[in-house]
Amino acid sequence: MARQKRLNVAGDESSFLTACEEKPAGSDGETAPSSVLNTPVNRRSFLVSAMAGGAAAFVATSGGAAAASVSGGAGPAPEALARAMGGPLKSPLPLGADRPTEAQIFDWFNTLSNWGRWGTDELLGTLNLITPQKRAQAGALAREGTSISCALPIAYASEVDNLFPPRHFMLSSGERFTAPDHVGRVNPGDFFQFQPHGFTITHMDAPSHTMWRQTPGGPLTMFNGVPANRVTTQQGALSGSVDLAGGGIVSRGVLLDIPRLKGVDWLEPGTEIWPEDLEATEAAEGVRVEPGDILLFRTGHHKRRRTVGPQPGAAVHAGPQAACLPWVRERDIAVLGGDVANDVRPVEFPRTTGPFHGVGMAGLGLWLMDNAYLEDLALECQRLGRWEFLLVIAPLKFANATGCPVNPIALF
Repeated sequence: MARQKRLNVAGDESSFLTACEEKPAGSDGETAPSSVLNTPVNRRSFLVSAMAGGAAAFVATSGGAAAASVSGGAGPAPEALARAMGGPLKSPLPLGADRPTEAQIFDWFNTLSNWGRWGTDELLGTLNLITPQKRAQAGALAREGTSISCALPIAYASEVDNLFPPRHFMLSSGERFTAPDHVGRVNPGDFFQFQPHGFTITHMDAPSHTMWRQTPGGPLTMFNGVPANRVTTQQGALSGSVDLAGGGIVSRGVLLDIPRLKGVDWLEPGTEIWPEDLEATEAAEGVRVEPGDILLFRTGHHKRRRTVGPQPGAAVHAGPQAACLPWVRERDIAVLGGDVANDVRPVEFPRTTGPFHGVGMAGLGLWLMDNAYLEDLALECQRLGRWEFLLVIAPLKFANATGCPVNPIALF
């Protein structure tokens, strides 16, 4: 039989804390409330209800299962909830008033803007932060002589998270030359068709990939006010093409391995990464993200995909919360890259299509690398005990393109 325990939480912080800290009594083996709620899902369910203003929470336990509900009243202070649940629960549910609103995110387009910082008509944006001195600093990190690819294989099979896979055709093959009297070279050739954006190809987003309108009736522009009509159906990206970075992106790379910090194999879909998570990972790894760096963050998405299987449309995955935007601007990151499409999904405010793809690209001029494969890199970082390295990203020099596949190489 499941039992119900009433936790009085309305305006009575001490009772709430005492109740949550109860230990199992007797020998019936039932789980105390604090143990029941000691999982992310149950804690989140409970806290969502409690923070909504509940007078009493009921926790029913049976064989490790739990359910929580709250009704009426104002509820305890978020700090009390945090302490009762074993510390701040930044992900997936923030406990304070620090969750950005849509209006705040739109305001960041102005307050965090890099428009005009490097000139009024340039589109390199944050790549300007990678100076010759920065490249020299990065080069000194290649000491071991090892190299790691951070790209996913480009596969051609249709999957539930890859509804428009690349297509591969052979223009010629070895099958043509079957005559035994043929002597000399045979030259098979390929034809590829793909769209780089999405969730399954490691790719760079060029400035032309994002347009932003700040106010109704206002101009629709990419970074630095370049008008949207510079990307046409017939000719493609006449401004802000990916070949702006054709000279290569070479800088210090830093990997922040968030699941390693939390002691899990991966972050569950929808988990939000907050600035506190980034800084805690820095501290754990003994590294600090600096101006001009290429910041890579690992969620373990591809390890989860291998283990659990793909998700339809990849509509839900872990990633940085919008609150990380000011942090990224303050640190002056040159490129942000994750093992997902950077913004946490589902997107909380659809008009932004994700704060990093929206405000980040159009306001900060931030370059994004989506869908990096970071499992091998994470293992090498752990083996060597360092999370900084020389990182080389060489975008293909596609003219008039909003993005392209890349194969980032980390050198130790």
